[in-house]
Amino acid sequence: MEDGFSVIANAIENVRNSVSFWTSSPNRIQDCRLFAWQVGVNCQKELLLDCKTRWNSIYMMLSVALEYREVFNRLSKKDKHYVCLPSEDEWNMTSNVCEKLKLFYQVTEKFSGTKYPTSNIFFPLICDMKLSLLSWKVSHNSVIKSMASTMLIKFEKYWDVIHNVMSVAIVLDPRYKLKLINYFFPKLYGEEARSEIMQIRNIIIELFEEYRKKHDDKRGASWKQQ
Repeated sequence: MEDGFSVIANAIENVRNSVSFWTSSPNRIQDCRLFAWQVGVNCQKELLLDCKTRWNSIYMMLSVALEYREVFNRLSKKDKHYVCLPSEDEWNMTSNVCEKLKLFYQVTEKFSGTKYPTSNIFFPLICDMKLSLLSWKVSHNSVIKSMASTMLIKFEKYWDVIHNVMSVAIVLDPRYKLKLINYFFPKLYGEEARSEIMQIRNIIIELFEEYRKKHDDKRGASWKQQ
């Protein structure tokens, strides 16, 4: 998801520097809390710096900082040394990107909190993520459009590796069979959905035939031994 944030790199840097500035001393923290109280910000969500190598921590830093947006604006009039206030455009871009990436954050949290993520949980979420990226790619917002295009490049590589395996697993799940495939594939593939569904059916048939052949061979060997 770092690719998603790359389109607002300057905005992220200004937010990061703002958080760092207003959490760098007890006096600044106190001023920040005072202004937050004045504008009605919930101070239980304290400002926090991100770990640059973890995209979810960047998301958390930005999402909390967005709640302090008006606080930062007011603090900029109090301290002349505070020179990294994000512009209105940067705040708006950050808000738009965080709104879109909320789904990805929630999916990450869901998997990290699940010891044994199974196909019935994993597959629908991954499909929802791809559908979101495809819809963002045709957004009128140039920032979101650029973000989606960048993210889709890597996502497609991941999708190409896992979608057959996950699709077969979900079809073999007696609770779903072909229901999820028939629901998601037309949305994901459009006119090519039928051929993609047939590909999954063929893979399952081949697996069944391979299993049946091995089973027959073992049974034949057993009869010969008798």
